[in-house]
Amino acid sequence: MDKEELTALGIGDEAAEKVLEMSERMRGEYEKRLADAEREAKISEMLRESGARNIKAARAMLEGCDGEDFAQRAAEQIAKMKRGSETSFLFEEGKSFTPGYSAERLPDVKKDGFEAQLREARERRDTVAAIRIKQNAAAEGVILM
Repeated sequence: MDKEELTALGIGDEAAEKVLEMSERMRGEYEKRLADAEREAKISEMLRESGARNIKAARAMLEGCDGEDFAQRAAEQIAKMKRGSETSFLFEEGKSFTPGYSAERLPDVKKDGFEAQLREARERRDTVAAIRIKQNAAAEGVILM
């Protein structure tokens, strides 16, 4: 929206300027908060995938993870924390950070759900439930092994 559209609605020039100024300021704040939320979600995902036992505690140990190269700095710090004698307890052993998906390969929520159900049935050693889950998945077009 521009000044001409606002004045056409009956808003005075001075008020239109204030509305446009406020709109720009709010847009900037919104974009900053959105970028912060996306960064925090990415860092939490990296911690979860690296085997962090407590995401909040591990996140509190990370420093300077903002800016454009935050992911690289966070990955370096996570690796350092996993090796450190004072911070390694924050992570499960044997887990390493490997991205589950990228922009090229988005997660298949339907398949992932069936795989989780099948894994749980196998852990319970419930063969009948495992067969039913495979049948339901096949009916939805998802082939499980």
